[in-house]
Amino acid sequence: MASSTVVSEVYITLAVVIAISIFSASVLGSLQRVVDIEREKTSDLKIKLGTRVDIIFAAQYNDTAVKLWIKNIGVESIHPTLIGNKADLFFGPRGLFERIPYNSTPPTWIYDLVSDRDGDGVWDPSETIEVTVNSDSTLSPGDYYLRYVTYNGVYSEYTFTI
Repeated sequence: MASSTVVSEVYITLAVVIAISIFSASVLGSLQRVVDIEREKTSDLKIKLGTRVDIIFAAQYNDTAVKLWIKNIGVESIHPTLIGNKADLFFGPRGLFERIPYNSTPPTWIYDLVSDRDGDGVWDPSETIEVTVNSDSTLSPGDYYLRYVTYNGVYSEYTFTI
């Protein structure tokens, strides 16, 4: 009888140890996923906080186009693939502005990195891009609104009069 009790206790102990091991492995795996997610969120937040741009000037270029200059005033560089296709530009008369697609048929916009100090083609801090917005119609006199939004949601706004 005593040996039967000992064997039963050994089985119960083994079952408890196995159950605790399985539970611990699943909890530790979940905790590791949480740590990885938080690490990624922190990295994304660091980049977003380091990204700052400022539309420093805008003016009519011709009857159907506007030029604006945007300076990278943050601490993060912006790769060329993120400046155009991954960004958003809104333009139009105040209250009637629209999102303008990048590098397509008018209305459209294109950019040129005009102060690429190190010649690497990357929009580094303190460098400026020149943006040309081509409208599909003649620009009429009035107040116009511009908003440039970077790939990660940081934006700058500018209002000017034609």
